[in-house]
Amino acid sequence: MVTCYDVWAPTNLSLFTASFSGFLVLAVAFGNGCVMLAIARDPLKKLRSPFNYFLFNLALSDFTVGVITMPLAVKHHLDESRKQYNRPLEIAMHMSYFLSATTSVFSLAVLSIDRFCAIRWPIRYRRMVTAKRCALVCAAIWFTSAALTTFYLLIGYIRSLMVFIHTAVLVTLVILLLTYIQVYRAFRAQILELKRLKRASDAYTYNQLNTIRLEKKVTRAFLWILGCFIASYTPAIIMIYILETCTHCDCTLWHCLRDATFLIVSANSGMNPLVCAFRLKVFRRSVALALNFTRTGKTFSSQRSYNMNISTDKISSSRQQISTISTWTESYKKKPDPD
Repeated sequence: MVTCYDVWAPTNLSLFTASFSGFLVLAVAFGNGCVMLAIARDPLKKLRSPFNYFLFNLALSDFTVGVITMPLAVKHHLDESRKQYNRPLEIAMHMSYFLSATTSVFSLAVLSIDRFCAIRWPIRYRRMVTAKRCALVCAAIWFTSAALTTFYLLIGYIRSLMVFIHTAVLVTLVILLLTYIQVYRAFRAQILELKRLKRASDAYTYNQLNTIRLEKKVTRAFLWILGCFIASYTPAIIMIYILETCTHCDCTLWHCLRDATFLIVSANSGMNPLVCAFRLKVFRRSVALALNFTRTGKTFSSQRSYNMNISTDKISSSRQQISTISTWTESYKKKPDPD
């Protein structure tokens, strides 16, 4: 394995990596911050579910990339472009990088298992997956990720990347594939049963149509998650193997592969909100309402007060009209008969 730690990276490469890391600060932090804000505020009262608790944990790990890892990466690569080296800064950047990336990948695996349980055992799901158990699973994810991250202090950056792809990435990929296969089989069995019933009754019921639509949505969602995961990590895995096994690589190529791997894995944290959350209409509406609430401070309360004032004015106006009519009625009754 070639090690080029004693050779400075090209200045243009360091500046590009710093610039792209700065872009990821905004993209990753904003996207995952919106997801966390929507779940925390839950303006539509529809996001308090086990799936969304795990999604919050995923967004939190990705948010860590945007607010900690990427700012440190910007500073580190700017220093590198000036031929300055700060070892504590590099350690902090890599530790936060491995912690957040490992947590993010494991959270994707847990999300897939959660969806499989919800589809495989829909009646027992609510009793099995409680808020307390979700919290314990999320804590276990962070603890396991922290334990794997400590290998960086013992074996260095490149070897830690090998540990990362052979533990978190490989396990998550296997879980995603197995979960997708099981979900697909379960839904296909339901679809075949519905087709058999259709031949018997010559029509689909409302619940049957909903099942078919759900099958399409869940299958499409799993395909998106699986496709984005493979698209993100396949080139990163290839580059990591080259970094580990190449014995005659040029140091310029070595630095390019090192930075490309770092940026690809980090950019995956910006895609997760789009794949897992923003594709859902209820999430998009919740994010819009939550951002509106945050921007205007008391938008909801002001709007509620405004609506209450309008209602009060309408009630007062109606009461005044009723009082006027009552007065006219009484006056008419007291009016003497001309005869």
